[in-house]
Amino acid sequence: MTNTALDPAAFLREALDYIEKHSVRRKHIDWPAFRAEVLAKAAGAQTVADSYPAIRHGLTLLGDRHSGFSDPERMARMRERMQTSGYISERRPQGHIVAECIAAVAWLSAQRSMT
Repeated sequence: MTNTALDPAAFLREALDYIEKHSVRRKHIDWPAFRAEVLAKAAGAQTVADSYPAIRHGLTLLGDRHSGFSDPERMARMRERMQTSGYISERRPQGHIVAECIAAVAWLSAQRSMT
């Protein structure tokens, strides 16, 4: 994603572009209707964070039980938990949202198997 940190509408459009391009159900979604509904949910968003509920709503609309969204605060908490639990972050891929998700899923799976 490019730097859209201060423009919630641009951030949401870019998120929707990413979702459309990478969705496992991309061939089964009515993308114009999907976008219209998600954009309507974000009407009046003043900050990027204001668009997060709309993004979550859009991911729910996909119905794939696969996609998810973690805001920066949640990702920071997850990174902190991984570091304090002995998870070696240097071994995981860096720099891409998908890599973050893969690392988080692997870590969570390992945590569940220990309980």
